[in-house]
Amino acid sequence: MLYLTNSPIIPINGEDLIVRGREINVEEAKELVQKEEWVSAIGHQSTSQLLSMLLETEIPMKRIEIKIKKDDKILAFSLNKRIEEGRIIKTTEELQQIGYRFVLYEVLMEGERHEKILKLAKELADCMKNQTPVCDEHTYDWLSWEMQKVI
Repeated sequence: MLYLTNSPIIPINGEDLIVRGREINVEEAKELVQKEEWVSAIGHQSTSQLLSMLLETEIPMKRIEIKIKKDDKILAFSLNKRIEEGRIIKTTEELQQIGYRFVLYEVLMEGERHEKILKLAKELADCMKNQTPVCDEHTYDWLSWEMQKVI
């Protein structure tokens, strides 16, 4: 699921997750909301109107709580600087003056699984370099098989 937020905060549910984030441009953000199923978690009416204008798609305001899990994505919108309390940005010109960005966060895997992959990868690399006491074909095959199961 793709969640649209007006904050770069990543709401995890006490889980150990591996999350990758990268800044994307407005065209990439438009493409995401057109291609993927998404849920708005935009908590302010003025922000939902601004995003609707930028993304050329109706983005409803929904003050909901989300918890991400593996394979979820967050498209986070944020201003480049904090504006004074009560100010509402109404035009793209005002928005351009302040500056904004979109960051796409992707939940890749659970942290425990990532640790297993790293451990097996090291064992496999050591085996391939003959840096382990016993690294025969059977050991190599077993390590490769374990790696495939985890991935």
